[in-house]
Amino acid sequence: MENFELARDIVICISGVVVSITVLFITVLVYLLYKKAKAVLTTLEATSSTVYQMSATVKEEIVEPVLRFAAMVRGIMDGIDFVTKFFHKKEGRSDV
Repeated sequence: MENFELARDIVICISGVVVSITVLFITVLVYLLYKKAKAVLTTLEATSSTVYQMSATVKEEIVEPVLRFAAMVRGIMDGIDFVTKFFHKKEGRSDV
């Protein structure tokens, strides 16, 4: 009976050591993964900030002036169409 109790105690101790080493190993892996993920997220944040600044600059320097120019051209075209329609209607009247 003593041998059985001794074997049981040894198995319990070995199991405790194996579980402790496994928990320590998993903890180290999780920490390394966290460190790597944090570095990737920091880089991604910096990249997204740069992309945001570039898109804001493109919007201010290119898109808005082009839209203003297009609106001005559209206004001029509408004005020309209005004037030409106005004079074409007057020329087409036969009761004057």
